[in-house]
Formats: sequence, structure tokens, C-alpha cells
Amino acid sequence: MSIFNNIKGKLKKNETKGKITSVKLYWRDTSHSMDGMDISGKVFTVTVPFTNHSDTSELSFLKTTEKRETVTDISTSDPFSIDSIDPKPPVEIKPGEHIDFKISLKAPDYNYNGPLTLRFSAPKNKDDLIDLNINKIVLKSGDKEVNLDDTRYFTNFAKNQIFDISVQMYRILEYKGKVGSIELNEPFKLVKLDTELPFTINDPSSFVVNLSIKGPDFNYSGPLEITFK
Repeated sequence: MSIFNNIKGKLKKNETKGKITSVKLYWRDTSHSMDGMDISGKVFTVTVPFTNHSDTSELSFLKTTEKRETVTDISTSDPFSIDSIDPKPPVEIKPGEHIDFKISLKAPDYNYNGPLTLRFSAPKNKDDLIDLNINKIVLKSGDKEVNLDDTRYFTNFAKNQIFDISVQMYRILEYKGKVGSIELNEPFKLVKLDTELPFTINDPSSFVVNLSIKGPDFNYSGPLEITFK
């Protein structure tokens, strides 16, 4: 639906250091990746230009300029959280109109090296929505099992919608540990990994793996189990 380009990061409060390796943008059923940035503050701002047009000379997610589009919400995934959005959704974007969304995010309390996900939400048909309640996230490797202090509850979640989970690998594997495959419990499916398999944990404190996971097409309440083999 739109064009995302020229992402800029402004840092505040020199409290946290790290690197965003890429910025993943999602709109409707389309995704796009942008260059990352260094972070050295607890709060930083990402500016995303969003243009409602179909200029083929630029990156555009809109197939027609004859209708208005509405961004109902902008969300991110762990370990980041939204601090503020300007302009605040819902925002209606007229054909040919350009809006810069300034998204302030809170960085984690540890050095992070991995992707940042931003999801732009549009109005949805109620028949295509479910409730997804992940009451716990469990990491498994061999005989070891770790319950993360993390829950996810989504209302108005689209059927088979993709969401991201970032895992700090030191929570489940030791330094120099190796991963050959990753499995998820039903009804979840692993869609994409931000690193190639097999891989070795070569950073003892901040080796982060980002998993893109497809959710179910029915209401679900239960755990998400991630098994590393």
C-alpha cells in the first residue's frame, strides 16, 4: 500500500548500546526490509515515510490511488516497545498523500544485535479475525527447558497472521552451542529465520535469533514451544 523509505534514527539518553541489523515493515499481506542502524540510547525515534500512491519507480504497496487508506495501529515486537507515535493512529491517508510517521521506541535493557519489526495495521473483516492467547513461551533443547517470563495476547488477530519472536540464545544454549533445526508446536509454523541453519552461538551475551511465525486460523489459548535441535 505505500512507500517506506529513508528511515532515520534519532537517539536519546545514552543508556543502551546495540545495533538494529534491519528494519522489517509489514502492511496488509506485504512485507519490506530496510537498512538498520546503530542504537546507543534507551529511547530512539524511527521516521517512516508512508505515501499512498503506486509510483512504480519507487517502492509502493498500493495498487491503486483511487481509495483512501487507514493505518489503525503501529506495533513492534520484543525486545522493543512503542513509546509514542506521531501522528497517532488511526490515521487516514488520502490518495497521493504523504505522511511521515515518527515512531519512538524503547530499547531493551541489554545490548541488542538483531532486527526491528514494525507492523502497520489496517481495518479488518471480523470474519477473518481470531483471538490468540500465548500464555507462556517455552524454549527447549535436549533435556533442558526454559519458561520465559513472557505472554502474548492478541485480539483482532488476522487468521494465519505472521508475528515475530526474538530469542536470546544464551537463555537456552551455552556459548559455542550449535543449532541444526528449529521446531514449533502446533498450531504454529516457522516461516522465516533471520540467520541460516545450522548456526553456532558465537556471542556469549547477546546472540539473538528472530523467528517469523505464522499463527493459527482459529482461536487458540496455550503455549508456544520452540525446540532447538
